[in-house]
Order: sequence, then structure tokens, then C-alpha cells
Amino acid sequence: MLMMISFFIFRVCLYTYMAVVIYRSSEGLFTIPVLNRILFLSGYFGGAGLQYFWFAKILRGAYKTLIGGPSRPTEKLLKSDTVAEPEASPGSTYLVMGIHKPEMLRHMARSEMEGWFIV
Repeated sequence: MLMMISFFIFRVCLYTYMAVVIYRSSEGLFTIPVLNRILFLSGYFGGAGLQYFWFAKILRGAYKTLIGGPSRPTEKLLKSDTVAEPEASPGSTYLVMGIHKPEMLRHMARSEMEGWFIV
């Protein structure tokens, strides 16, 4: 929630306020060469479009979180995508992404943030 509020203040409001400042100082804007003016204004308005686009996404996410709206439907696993458990034996490692050998898992293990887990 705090991220949404700070994004609104610093990205949406201040970015829009800068459009007013640019408009008020338009006489200074016309003193720079045409190519620089075009590049500046296209970059500014492209950035403004991105700010509004991402804020709309943040609002939708916050709304879903607060109201508890429907989440995205998960894709159904195909039979070929399912992972079968290996034959049970003491100290055996579960199959992760089709890898059978525990030493391969240790080399591939990454942090939880990247989506890999040490088994």
C-alpha cells in the first residue's frame, strides 16, 4: 500500500507537475534545436505513458489484494509435464525438473527468490 502511495506521489503527480513546468517555460524550450526538442518531448511523454501504465497495474494489484478478487487461473499440467516420484529408497532425492542425481541438484540449487530450492 505504501508503495502505491509513494508511486502515485513521486511518479504520477510529480511527473504531471513537470509537464506544467515545461509548458510554462515553453519559451526556453523553443530556444533549443528542433531535433533536441523532439527527442526531449518524445522521451518525456513516453516516460509519462509508462508511469500511468504501471500505476494502473499497481492499482489493479492493490484492488485485487484488498478486495480479494480472482487470481489468474493456473495452467493445467499436461501428462508429459508431470513429475513422477522416484522409487522410494532411504536418502533418495525427489525428481526436480527431471534431474535424478542429487549432486546435479546441488550445483543447480539457487536461492528461493530465483525459484530454485535445495532438495
